[in-house]
Amino acid sequence: MPLPPPHCVNPDNDQDDLLAAVLGLEEELKAAVANLHTRLQSLRSSGSLAQTTSQPCSSTAKDDGKLLLQHDQLIVEVFSGDKAKIVPDTPTSSSLPSEPDVLIAHRAQTNQGGKPESNLRPIKAASAESAGDELRLTAKWMELSMHRNQFSGLTAAEIKRSTEKLKAHLGGSGGRRVSVRQAIQVKAPHSALNPHSTERLVWDVMGLFLMVVDCFLLPISLAWEAQMGTQDAGAVCLLVAFWFAFLYWMCDVGMNFHTGFYDRGRLVSSHVAIAKHYLRTWLIFDISLVLLDIAVVSLESVAGDLSDFRVIRFVRFMRILRLLRVLKVTRIGSLIEESAAQAGRRWIIMFSAVLQTGMVMMIAAHFLTCTWIWVGRNTTDSWLDRAGASNISGWTQYLHAMRWVMNSPAPAPINPDSSGERLTDVFLNLCFIFIMGSAISKISETLAELRAMNEERQRRRRGIRLYLTTQHVGFELISRIMRFVDYKLERPSLAGMDHSLMSPTLTMELYVNQRQGVLLEHPIFALTHDAFPEMFSSLCSAFKKHVFEKHESAFLAGTRSVAMHMTFAETLAISGDELVACLRDSPICSVMFCEYAKDFVNSSKRLPVGGTHEQKIEVSKKCCMNTMHYRALHPNPKTQLTNVRILPVVDECHEEGHATDFQRNTSEETLNEYKQNQDHLEVSETKSSHTHTFTDNLSDCSSGMSLANFTLELLAEGAELDCKKLPSLLQSHLLELHKSFGTHVLFDQRLERDRGESACISVIALVTNRYDLFTQPQDPKVKLLPEQWENLQQIVAWSEVTAEHLEAVLVLLAIRGLGKNATILQQVPASSQRPEKAVLHLMDLAGNVVPSVVHLGVSARRFVEDALGLHELFNFAQMLQGENVPANIAQLQEFVSKKGKQVLQFYILFLLGFMSGLAGGEGSRFMNAKNAQSTISGIQKLLHVLDSTPNAIYWGYLSDRAQQLKLPWETADDLVLVRMACLARVQDEQSYLALWAAWDALDTSEKNSLRDHFLADGIHSKAFLLEFLPDCVGNSKANAVIGITTLFLVLVDLLHNLHIASRTVPELGQAKIIRVDLSEMAQFISAVHNRFVFQTCISRCRLIPDIAANRIRFEMTGSNWSRINDPDSDMTILSYSLHQLMQRQHVMEESLRRGVLDKSVPP
Repeated sequence: MPLPPPHCVNPDNDQDDLLAAVLGLEEELKAAVANLHTRLQSLRSSGSLAQTTSQPCSSTAKDDGKLLLQHDQLIVEVFSGDKAKIVPDTPTSSSLPSEPDVLIAHRAQTNQGGKPESNLRPIKAASAESAGDELRLTAKWMELSMHRNQFSGLTAAEIKRSTEKLKAHLGGSGGRRVSVRQAIQVKAPHSALNPHSTERLVWDVMGLFLMVVDCFLLPISLAWEAQMGTQDAGAVCLLVAFWFAFLYWMCDVGMNFHTGFYDRGRLVSSHVAIAKHYLRTWLIFDISLVLLDIAVVSLESVAGDLSDFRVIRFVRFMRILRLLRVLKVTRIGSLIEESAAQAGRRWIIMFSAVLQTGMVMMIAAHFLTCTWIWVGRNTTDSWLDRAGASNISGWTQYLHAMRWVMNSPAPAPINPDSSGERLTDVFLNLCFIFIMGSAISKISETLAELRAMNEERQRRRRGIRLYLTTQHVGFELISRIMRFVDYKLERPSLAGMDHSLMSPTLTMELYVNQRQGVLLEHPIFALTHDAFPEMFSSLCSAFKKHVFEKHESAFLAGTRSVAMHMTFAETLAISGDELVACLRDSPICSVMFCEYAKDFVNSSKRLPVGGTHEQKIEVSKKCCMNTMHYRALHPNPKTQLTNVRILPVVDECHEEGHATDFQRNTSEETLNEYKQNQDHLEVSETKSSHTHTFTDNLSDCSSGMSLANFTLELLAEGAELDCKKLPSLLQSHLLELHKSFGTHVLFDQRLERDRGESACISVIALVTNRYDLFTQPQDPKVKLLPEQWENLQQIVAWSEVTAEHLEAVLVLLAIRGLGKNATILQQVPASSQRPEKAVLHLMDLAGNVVPSVVHLGVSARRFVEDALGLHELFNFAQMLQGENVPANIAQLQEFVSKKGKQVLQFYILFLLGFMSGLAGGEGSRFMNAKNAQSTISGIQKLLHVLDSTPNAIYWGYLSDRAQQLKLPWETADDLVLVRMACLARVQDEQSYLALWAAWDALDTSEKNSLRDHFLADGIHSKAFLLEFLPDCVGNSKANAVIGITTLFLVLVDLLHNLHIASRTVPELGQAKIIRVDLSEMAQFISAVHNRFVFQTCISRCRLIPDIAANRIRFEMTGSNWSRINDPDSDMTILSYSLHQLMQRQHVMEESLRRGVLDKSVPP
């Protein structure tokens, strides 16, 4: 009876009983293993088993975290003949592939049913939720990165729509390409001002100054009945002050329409909302005062002409109403108080309070003084007459009045019959008492507040000192602690704040105001501020405050960072998990962060060990500028599809002696005209030393005709080919490949340019039979073998290459890589987001980007289009590594049947170039002796698409791979292992033995499940195409905790649940081939450090079907990602031990059974 799998151990059982049961079972298993050893030795001594000359029994070897017994050569005996090195053994291309008999038998057996059931773990509803020094994203970031995949299709329309309004707020940058920091500082000419911005503050201070001037000049003009004019200096001063104030307050009305406001703590910038808010508050008041100024000017003019004393007095009274603007000064006073408090120094707070109080006292005293003078000048036998001050200067009269206001004489020299003067005198005394009392109260309040702050500080300081003294702490430590206490108490930002008095929005605004200045120094946070202001506010509030002693280390340079630290008035930090938690609320913003994070991690790995801080900053800036959001917000005008102009450099081409016909026939005036037309596309960057010229009249360009002539010359008999000049010739005829200004360079993908150039050179070497040119960049140790070159030549001969074919394939290889460029994909429709469709879109609607296509003939262009469609339909690389199924070849077969044999011939020629150029080089660096054989074998089988079956082609290729690697090819298990060997990229015998051992550790039901999956063809039986399965296998081999055997066990559970899911969804149930995206599993395998978590991950996953595409997306969910670093518990360790003993017994039984069966078979 088989033992339960380790994940089925019930942790709720009593620990002692379970331990006793485990120990008893372990003893039984040890006895069973010893018995098997005894039987094995007796069979060996009696000659029942084939004797070998290998070394004695080896100890148990650990593979994939499981113990596997390898007695003598029982495992190695699966190979026929002597062990030998892997040498290419190429089947002839003329042999017609056939379907293996064992596969036909397996299909018949499968159709009869009767497969055993297995104990599988179903997928349940998932809840929402490091070893080594390798630099990688943490678990939380990996989870966020996987979740953002569902938004990865936003690279075109959605991103553009989401950034359209932001770009409007940023304003047109005139086509300039600016940095992130510069972009943030750009202000739109019509965007609303922040009411607390510097511009608005300066404007309000100007208004405050004008109001203060009015407060001093208007009372004086009324007291002495002065008029505006040019008759004296005082009149001119009044006139200048009036007109300055009048113009300011008129402009202030428009300024208020342009200034945002806060509604319950939220900044409102909508001009419509601002207008409505202004209409409800200050608009009528401001308009009335402006109209009052206009009326004053008009009435003074009329009064001057009519000499009407009543009109003049009425006008002067109206002028005093201008002082109502003082009501608006309260906001400026509040701003001054906040600024003083922000400084945090007690003397500044005191000085600010005294200054404000003093200003209020002076203005009030000035008002009262001028009022007392006005009363004296307009009363008969007034106090001026009795004081003998009627005929003295105005300044002296002002001093007399000021003295009277501050302290009136007793008895007062006032006419006893002057009731008006008596009443005014009483009023002035009451006002002065009230003003002085308020001022003294204000100053006393400030002093009391400062005293309370000092007392609280001293109380806390005394408490700490008393505690340290009673604990008998050493003097030196007490001194250090008290210095830190003084430092902390002096920090104004450390004062407590009652957040209950503030709304969450206002609290967030406070954090943004405090922290954005430092955060904007980081490129990705600057871009977040630019693209997602609300998310930037959330990030600012997510930082946690930390307090350190002076000279205490916040972190150690050179160690792995676990948080981002920010230091200004205080020290703040945010961990990666906290940042991820904050980003979850904005899926599109998380797409941007994950894109940046992955690019930064990959770029950082390429930095030299101990890279400088400046290098990392540059990497960060570059990665930030590579995000699709940055490109959407700040598009480079040169990379806009409608602006791209590709024309070779005239001087450079003439120097190399191969200028195109267009260059030779175009006048200098025309070239200069084109250059002038493109001046607005230049950006402020370092310019090339070459003089670039462009053209937008591609119909006159004859580079396409030059390419046609070039291909004709290549195929002509006796044609000579200069290998050294070939790259330059290709760059002149295929403008996309030019190393200085070609399309690939323009879109910053030099690697694709190198691949395209390598592919073109390789194709030319193949069609011209230039072995030396083809192998020029290859290492002599792995140089392509002559017999492999002969096979390639046979394939080229079968393709029946014509000049038209060669021209079309060179163009296709030159432009194919453009379909993967993110900048281009953002500008094409959503329906053209696939690389092949993007290239087709460029060919149809953006010929200026791919000028080599313009002059292709109709049939040549059709060849290119059909090859792109075929390349999208059938992935040859997936066939080479056993990832796809025969049904994919059936799709290829159907396509070729409709289009004809010539399309297949052209596609084969394209595949030769495409595979040859994968590693770049002036020739083929990739197609060496090690890599070429599988490619040759796969292409040779595709030659029979029209005269063989898909199964025969597919399994014929795998049969060739088995022959090349000297692998067995007799049973259904052998077929499965060969396909697994392709998935695992097995290149030697040792790798295959590890794969075989992992397979042999499975029980019968698990093997049946995997066997049915890997032998399913998608034609006669349903097949699941597990995308990224090679990555899963590779990561399992690299992760010592997981291993291939554990991956097989998880795949068994996954396949069981996939079958259930396909039956649950009727549309998927009818499909013969269903694609399953395992990209998240591949990433999870590379990050998980707990085997038990991985073994049970299927129960915490989700399967998300896409019915339209016959696809299922495998999602790991947060419940898995949150457990990748879980330590092993005692229960899981016991489970591993039981499982290892079970596997040892199973392997020995299987080995013994095979030995007996082999002996019973007659020779």
